[in-house]
Amino acid sequence: MYLQIFDTILTMKLVAVFSSMSVMDVQLAKTVLESEGIQSYIPDYHISSIAPHYIPALSGIKLNVREQDYHEAKKILDDYMGAGHTEGELNNDET
Repeated sequence: MYLQIFDTILTMKLVAVFSSMSVMDVQLAKTVLESEGIQSYIPDYHISSIAPHYIPALSGIKLNVREQDYHEAKKILDDYMGAGHTEGELNNDET
């Protein structure tokens, strides 16, 4: 059973739906998606915690979703954060 789950994870195509230089912004986006039932993954999470000075070299911390969930996830994040913010950092000037 575990082998089937592991095989499914390895063959799953993931795409980036959001990226930011702030791990908190990415965590917020992840929480929003999970509250809507969409699984998401932060592949750069540990490197951002251990060596945050590498974040610019990674072009930000990325939030990935399954390819088939991309359009729905993008719409959810656009609705929640405002259009245009899923391609980069959140606008922290809004209060």
